[in-house]
Amino acid sequence: MNRSIQVEGAFGVLKQDYGFGRFLTRGKPSNETRLFILATAFNIRKLCGRLADGRFEKHCLNRKQPEITFREQQKNLSRSV
Repeated sequence: MNRSIQVEGAFGVLKQDYGFGRFLTRGKPSNETRLFILATAFNIRKLCGRLADGRFEKHCLNRKQPEITFREQQKNLSRSV
């Protein structure tokens, strides 16, 4: 997927759903702070949506354990050589 399309969706949500049109403060530090707060709110909202739908645990917490560890693989390789 094209990267510009992915980013554009996030800015569309900020502008349309959050009612954010433009920065009302001056200076780079204050605008960076405002954008950080908006991005944090966006990410928290996404996380809450995933928790409500039950999609959070499937992707982040329930990782499959490898059947054989890296050290066991190395031992098996050294035995076969």
